[in-house]
Amino acid sequence: MTVSSSGPDTSDAGKRRKAPSQETVVLIVTLLMVAFFSITLNGFATIGNFLNVARSVSILGILSLGMGVVVIGRGLDLSQIAATAVSAAIVVQMLTSGYSPWVALPVGAMVALSIGVANGLIIAFHSTRLFS
Repeated sequence: MTVSSSGPDTSDAGKRRKAPSQETVVLIVTLLMVAFFSITLNGFATIGNFLNVARSVSILGILSLGMGVVVIGRGLDLSQIAATAVSAAIVVQMLTSGYSPWVALPVGAMVALSIGVANGLIIAFHSTRLFS
């Protein structure tokens, strides 16, 4: 004897909710953390603090743009962080030695640019491969 079901499917397969995207989860967690710290820490929800955070994150944003170009080209360039550290160290050393920021900052930028150009030339013309 065969039993056939002609009624609608009442299983949970059709009623499953779509999981939130990774971006949505990160946004929700960030908003919850901002709300929590705004309530518990004096001075957290101030314009000065948000500007300090924006300044700190902007450096990482600029570095991530350069790294994005390398990753899109199917490589992995770890020397970007080293070039940033070396040029920043030179700028700090020059500033503590009494040089003007108008002199130290362009020198640091030129050092970083020189390192980047040297890396590019080595990779392009000497068959050195990036990590892939």
